[in-house]
Amino acid sequence: MLAGGHGYIMKTEILEKMIEAIRIVFNGGIYVSENIKDRLLIKKYSQKTGLIKNVEDTLSQREYEIFKYVGAGYSPSEISNLLNLSVSSVNTYKKRIQDKLNINDSCELKKYAIKYFKSL
Repeated sequence: MLAGGHGYIMKTEILEKMIEAIRIVFNGGIYVSENIKDRLLIKKYSQKTGLIKNVEDTLSQREYEIFKYVGAGYSPSEISNLLNLSVSSVNTYKKRIQDKLNINDSCELKKYAIKYFKSL
């Protein structure tokens, strides 16, 4: 759709839905399958609220573990002691988490983690 399309329909849709989609787009409208609408709305809502609802699905098990400790206020050195990792490894994981969650810095990561776990 970003490339200029006016509709998106799943190939598993029944014939009647495909005909409906063609009519809507032909008349200047936009058609998106219900299945995709839900995903788009969830994605848009997550961006608007600043929270990714599926952080557990986005991060690896180790990244999620570190994310929890960051949200609980632990420093990288405290996290490294708890998980028997080097501080450098913890910082590398934090950077990966920031990249996956589109977060710019450690301070923002900490705020995000606190907000995320309060929302659960």
